[in-house]
Amino acid sequence: KGYEAEFGKVDTSDGVEFLSPRDAGGHGTHTSSTATGLPVQGASFMVCWATGGCSSADILAGFDDAIADGVDVLSVSLDPLAIGSFHAACRGITVVCSGGNSGPYSQTVINTAPWVVTVAASSVDRDFPVVITLGNGRTVVVCSRLVISEKKRGLELELWIGCVID
Repeated sequence: KGYEAEFGKVDTSDGVEFLSPRDAGGHGTHTSSTATGLPVQGASFMVCWATGGCSSADILAGFDDAIADGVDVLSVSLDPLAIGSFHAACRGITVVCSGGNSGPYSQTVINTAPWVVTVAASSVDRDFPVVITLGNGRTVVVCSRLVISEKKRGLELELWIGCVID
C-alpha cells in the first residue's frame, strides 16, 4: 500500500513483480536465511519491489504485521530501520539486519542501533585476535572491540567484531 501511494500502481504483467510476500530476485530470502536460518512458511513479509525500491510506510507496516503475528526473530536486509526495529525489540523480538552495501566507504556500516544484531561479511584476510576467558571458563576470541560511551546519558555500548565462542 505504501509503495503504491508513493509511486503509483505496481505493474505485475511482466512477471518480475508479485503482489505477495514472494521475493522476486531471491537475494533477500538468501541473505536472510544465511544470517538467521531457513525461511519460515507463512512468516514472510514483502515490503520492497524489484522495479521500484522500498517505501518506508511498507517497511514499518511489515514490522507492525510481524509484531502482531508474534514472531520471535526478524531478519531484515534493508536500509536503516531503527524505529521499526526498536518497536520489535521492545516486545522481545530479536532483529537481525544487514550491514549494508551502499558505502560511501568500504568500512561504512548501517543498521548500528544498539537493539539490532548487524551482520556483514568482510574480505580482510587476517585477524588480530584477543582471547578472553569468562568467569565460567568459556573462551571468547575477539578480533576487534569498540566501546562507545555517552556520559551525558550514562550509556555505554560495546561492539565486538569477529567473535568466536568455544
